[in-house]
Amino acid sequence: MENYCKFCGEPLNEEGKCPNGHEFKKMCLNCIYCTEDISDEEYAPLRCMNEENKKNALNKMLELLKKEGGGYSVKNLEIEPVPLKKPTLKCGQWELDETVMREILGMFK
Repeated sequence: MENYCKFCGEPLNEEGKCPNGHEFKKMCLNCIYCTEDISDEEYAPLRCMNEENKKNALNKMLELLKKEGGGYSVKNLEIEPVPLKKPTLKCGQWELDETVMREILGMFK
């Protein structure tokens, strides 16, 4: 008996892979932490709202300021995410967004 692709029903090749090559890329665009800033109606940039990423960025900034502080320390530093320049990239904190999962489920006929 032949093995078939669970996504499209095509027979699998000798390596056990579908010839249609179904793949999805893990990226900011389909990550649960990527949000659209709708407060800017003209241009709604995507931003990463992951707290771990924010904490890591803050620590990097504080280390740099410690080195270049000129005898001063920083207190009460607050940062906020800037628009993502490359939302097709992936970081180590990636998690699939539930809305994307629902869209995938809607593709089944």
